[in-house]
Amino acid sequence: MNQANMIRTEQERIRLDSLQQLRQLGIDPYPAAAYPVDTHAAALAADFADDREVCLAGRILSRRIMGKASFAEL
Repeated sequence: MNQANMIRTEQERIRLDSLQQLRQLGIDPYPAAAYPVDTHAAALAADFADDREVCLAGRILSRRIMGKASFAEL
């Protein structure tokens, strides 16, 4: 089905109009979130020596094992 023959609902038309207005204003309607990935590591590195062992306590919410690396969400 091509888009010329497609009948859009009123809600779809409003959303498409809003999307077009944002793009005309130069605003990215779907921005990629940028998270600082080294914030917590920098604080740990400042307080602890490299050869010191650190223990964390908490409940493991998720675990991802990827080859030799493992990731756990506490």
